[in-house]
Amino acid sequence: MQPVLWAQQFYHPWLTDYFSISYMNYFIIAVVVVLYLLVKNRPLEMRIVLIGTILSFYFGYFLYILFPAAPPRLTLATEFTRDFSGGFITHMQNKLINLNPSSSRAAFPSLHCAVTLISLMYAFKYSKKLFFVLLVPGISLVLATVYLRHHYVVDIIAGFALAIFTYFVAPHIDNWWNNLRRKYATVDDRLLQLQEQEFTPHDTFVGSNT
Repeated sequence: MQPVLWAQQFYHPWLTDYFSISYMNYFIIAVVVVLYLLVKNRPLEMRIVLIGTILSFYFGYFLYILFPAAPPRLTLATEFTRDFSGGFITHMQNKLINLNPSSSRAAFPSLHCAVTLISLMYAFKYSKKLFFVLLVPGISLVLATVYLRHHYVVDIIAGFALAIFTYFVAPHIDNWWNNLRRKYATVDDRLLQLQEQEFTPHDTFVGSNT
């Protein structure tokens, strides 16, 4: 039996609302690590996370074109024996999803799961505290994709694979781009780089007695 059909036995209005909130947390999880590093004034780490997150989206959109898969809420519509009810939150979320025509052909891979996993990986790398704050919302979001009939399990697995692939490939793409930029840099670009290096924080020793 498909897990999305098996999950019907757990339908409850309160649980539906909880998973609806969890599913919408995607918009927070996608940017929270970047914002955390921005506030902590860690621009190099922030750049790495930003590039990895953006590449996850672009790779995912490309795969949507190659594999225009419909979600189970459409393909298995006649096989569901129960209808989950929820409150205002669930109702509004369903309205938002129905406004987006691409949602009917954007199931494989699950970008919700891909971006959630890569965000957790970056959080674990740069801030263990932030990782544990995001862990429960992240797990809830993954479960919500099945409970709310948005994805098959294979979509989730593909999303995880995409996140892991992007996590390791993104730094190489960034290095390639930086090397290309340095190769074709103009005189003004090089002067700007020298000025930035001259005024970097590690050149200033505040409070030093020497």
